[in-house]
Amino acid sequence: MDELNVLECAAGLQQPAVMATIVRAVGHSYRKEGASMLLLQGGSRAGSISPGCLEQDLQERVQTILAAGKPCHVVYNMDPVEDALWGEAVGCGGALTVLLEPVAGELHSRLQRAFDVVSKGVPVRLMRRSSEQAGDICYSLAIGGPALRNSPADLGRGGGVTQGMPLLDTLWMPKERLIIFGGGEDTVPVSEAAVRIGFRVITADWREGVLQARRARGEEVIAGSARDIVLALEIRPTDYILICSHNLARDKEMLAEVLKRNPQYIGLLGSAKRVGLLLDGLMVRHQVIHAPVGLLIGAEGAEEIAVSIAAELVSVRSAMRSSMRKGVERSEGGRIISGGRLSTKNGFIQAAR
Repeated sequence: MDELNVLECAAGLQQPAVMATIVRAVGHSYRKEGASMLLLQGGSRAGSISPGCLEQDLQERVQTILAAGKPCHVVYNMDPVEDALWGEAVGCGGALTVLLEPVAGELHSRLQRAFDVVSKGVPVRLMRRSSEQAGDICYSLAIGGPALRNSPADLGRGGGVTQGMPLLDTLWMPKERLIIFGGGEDTVPVSEAAVRIGFRVITADWREGVLQARRARGEEVIAGSARDIVLALEIRPTDYILICSHNLARDKEMLAEVLKRNPQYIGLLGSAKRVGLLLDGLMVRHQVIHAPVGLLIGAEGAEEIAVSIAAELVSVRSAMRSSMRKGVERSEGGRIISGGRLSTKNGFIQAAR
């Protein structure tokens, strides 16, 4: 989620800065095409495009870029055979082309608009097109559905694309919401991990007292019955749900309510037996439910389990975003625990009686 942080910093700039974006990556590279960072005139930075080997060289170019007021490209060849300076130090064996753009004028205003849009939960694409004036770039935005399309013609219908040769598009997706049902201290590690990987985390519980410590730390929380929580948060198909309150009846009530909203992901904490009890009597599409929650890495204890859950969230989110860009249906790569009381029929999970 570095790119969202970079966008936020760029939108709120009060001093001169340069945005560095990888426009071409050949061979192995630490970051891929589209990765960006912000280089401020005073030496401060936001984001990264390398393990730290290129940033200083890029920083030294900032003053020149700002003085010229025009973008430029820099090529780094990190093949040790061809470039001893970068190749031997980095060991990546790839080549990067980096676009350096002064964040001012049209670009700055577009970035401000883009951040405002994505903050409201809407995807946005910044499109760069060659200008009639040599060395310049024209910028435009595609917002919402058009931002997810790859065709320039389709983008033009929804985004008012500036004429000119396409250069580089940058797509920003809004933060997905992770609603954690269960405010106990054992959910703190997964909440913190999810925030670090770019989720907007909301902790929900029926017990106001359990949430007091979380609220005091500035976390986003909500108290109420399962139905009240689902209605207040307006659970939607892009949401991720983790059910882990350790109260079987409350968890089952929450599961029944969120299933009506068809969220992107539902993780269930607990053994095969407990999962079977939660699913008993419910018809659930298998790709939605992840149980036992988290990737199978042999995790033990709250901290390790949080790592496994965070890894699974990244996997599901990446698959979903890839499918959205390609215009296909949501991934059916979900994992459901097998055996015990669970069985499947016609793509649905059922509790065997």
